[in-house]
Amino acid sequence: MLHDLSNGGDKAWGLEPPYRALGASALHAAGPDFALGSVGAGRGAMAGLMKGGIGSASIDLGGGLIVGAVVAVNSVGSALMPDGNHVLGVAVRIERRIRGF
Repeated sequence: MLHDLSNGGDKAWGLEPPYRALGASALHAAGPDFALGSVGAGRGAMAGLMKGGIGSASIDLGGGLIVGAVVAVNSVGSALMPDGNHVLGVAVRIERRIRGF
């Protein structure tokens, strides 16, 4: 679950917020395979007007060492240029290449 403390819902948890139990449940359900996209913590996530969600990346460094990351994207603001058709980061990357940095 992503940030939801300002959603106005019932926060009368008493001494035990639900997040500890939810975290423990997620740990027990963890495995080598998991869904990506608008599922789990990523369900309802947004990046401006675009759907956010769960993503992952990993690299095999050899010698049995694999480094991985799982992210839930729920950003503030838009990921698109003002025209709504192009991803903002692509324009920044192209500009940096042109400028040489």
